[in-house]
Amino acid sequence: MEIDANQMLQQAEEDSDVEDFYFDDVAAKELREFVKQWNAKYAKSYYSWNDKVVIMLPPEYQKERVND
Repeated sequence: MEIDANQMLQQAEEDSDVEDFYFDDVAAKELREFVKQWNAKYAKSYYSWNDKVVIMLPPEYQKERVND
């Protein structure tokens, strides 16, 4: 899983109550570079709960849960 800086910027602009709101190129570039570095370091270990997406694993990749 990786964070998408472009989606973050777009969502912030859409959610803004300010008319003609936008991030300047320098700020957007800085955020994209930070997120790129963060993704390289943490993306594979980051976890975020999302009950709208389900990933079905084949039985051979499933482990038995300890508390079942």
